[in-house]
Amino acid sequence: MNSLIDDLKQKEWLWQGIHSYEFAHTWPTGFTNFDKMLEGGLPINGTIEVKCTRDGIGELRMWIPMLTQQEEGYEQSRLIVFIQPPGQVHAQFLVTEGIDLRQVLIIQPDNDKQALWAAEQCLKSGACRDVFLWCNTLEVSYARRLEVASHTGSCRNILFRQDKQTQFSLPVSVSLQIKPTKAGLIVQIIKKKGGWDSNPFRLDLSARWPHLTEISHYRDEHIIPFPVRQQG
Repeated sequence: MNSLIDDLKQKEWLWQGIHSYEFAHTWPTGFTNFDKMLEGGLPINGTIEVKCTRDGIGELRMWIPMLTQQEEGYEQSRLIVFIQPPGQVHAQFLVTEGIDLRQVLIIQPDNDKQALWAAEQCLKSGACRDVFLWCNTLEVSYARRLEVASHTGSCRNILFRQDKQTQFSLPVSVSLQIKPTKAGLIVQIIKKKGGWDSNPFRLDLSARWPHLTEISHYRDEHIIPFPVRQQG
């Protein structure tokens, strides 16, 4: 029995609530405060659920710094896969950020069932490093299959879901909730394997993409603006 428990712990499928838990291997997000809240960074495999208030709020951009970092230990660069994105993944944007398009695969299936099948195959193949999946209709049983597949292929699964569709908790390694703000995103860690939830914190995207954020300029309240003279 002890050997079975030890094996489950080694595979990161079991942890004890009375002990603190750290992922055996982590990958930096590219944001210092984000890594700190995650206690080192993201797991190198497993599902990271991202609950969004709506599409197009920066839910993909927040992962770009992570994607631009080179993997080690692989003879060939592995694929970055986008499955069922709600809009067009702009190729020029990826190139500008330093991502090799030869390592990018975009899959547009006909329905969620096909999307889930494609995600599972990519995750367990070993040929992919990150799979980004947009899917709202996901049952617990299939979420567990994706989690297992990601460990099999040593691949991260970034799962985007509309917040209004998340009626129950899924078996994922990390669950995040994000909301838009003028300078980027408000992020809250809802669940982390073996850890605790966090208070909401700001993820500043304005330094890297100032033209894609609305930054409120500082205004000295002691300065009274002179009224504009009306032209007669």
